[in-house]
Amino acid sequence: MQSKDTRSPRPIRVLQLIAGCQVGGLEVVALSLVSKLRDEFDFSVVCYDDEGPLKPRYEELGVDVSLVPRRPGVDLRYPFQLARHIRRTGADVLHAHNNTALFYGALAALLSGGRRVVFTAHDRALPKLPLRVMQRILGKITTRAVAVSDAGRERLLTCDGFTPDRVTVVHNGADEEAFTDLPDREASRRALGVPVDAEVCGTVARMHPEKNVALLVRAFVRVANERPTAVLVIAGDGPERPRCEKIARDGGVSDRVYFLGTRSDVTRVLAALDVFVLSSNTEGLPLAVVEAMGAERPVVATDVGAVNELVSEGENGALVQPHDEEGLAKNVAALLANPDRARAMGVRGREIFRSAFTLQRMADQYGRVYREAVEGVA
Repeated sequence: MQSKDTRSPRPIRVLQLIAGCQVGGLEVVALSLVSKLRDEFDFSVVCYDDEGPLKPRYEELGVDVSLVPRRPGVDLRYPFQLARHIRRTGADVLHAHNNTALFYGALAALLSGGRRVVFTAHDRALPKLPLRVMQRILGKITTRAVAVSDAGRERLLTCDGFTPDRVTVVHNGADEEAFTDLPDREASRRALGVPVDAEVCGTVARMHPEKNVALLVRAFVRVANERPTAVLVIAGDGPERPRCEKIARDGGVSDRVYFLGTRSDVTRVLAALDVFVLSSNTEGLPLAVVEAMGAERPVVATDVGAVNELVSEGENGALVQPHDEEGLAKNVAALLANPDRARAMGVRGREIFRSAFTLQRMADQYGRVYREAVEGVA
């Protein structure tokens, strides 16, 4: 008589394909997924451009991070190189984050024996026409596509050619536990070097052109003229920082704008704020706004991407048109002038966050997507 095999099946192996381990919304989402699901899935990470400051966080979790670099431009050899790595790791699922990762990852998955491909479209920026055509073709061999918003789902259906049965909406989520016991507001301000009794507005953002932090600094010059105790806090770094520092100097507010650089203590930064501001030109579903809501802060934001799926006008914040310096300044100043209204908006934002935008909810949904991709469930 044959003995019954009682061995437990091995966990599904998931390879996360990202540009690098920099500090940004997409990269934090990938890290959060690995952290939350590592007991259920066997993760590895491949970076195709560089590594970055988040790599040690993966290593603390016992997750291997490999730099498999591509050449500049369109590297037609890269799918073969990546396919060899996939075969070595034995990955069952390749999770491609954004368009470039899909381009290389789907081809590599095909070359490595038809591995399952999960694609997350983190933003709504349309790729250039040749890549869009290629993406429609690659979409045919992509097992599941994930949109981070309802608007993103519509784009995947209408522009990228995915069928409804293969598209799932999974909202970006933040760790609810991180915001359960926020640092004290006054202590946070002291730690950041910000006046304890100031009216504090601010943002957490990479200082890249698409984030348009320069618009926020220009708007703050207007706010500062109206609100003598107002200060601006900017957590983040990037090529736009010198330009923003010049705008602050030219506007006579350099002593009231705090450039903190890249921070790992985002909850401390949020705890110090009275109003969170997002001034981007383009977004998907911004994790920074999700975190601000989790921290019970009202949000003033440009109405781009899926921001309007997070912020409801007059309910948990205010929306302005992209590039609207006057509108941004007016709404920030109004909330700083009315702290009771700002607090009420923050409380409502926290309620919305808990109902739909927690990390646990996001991780549960991605876990289901991975399992269904392997099992062939539509």
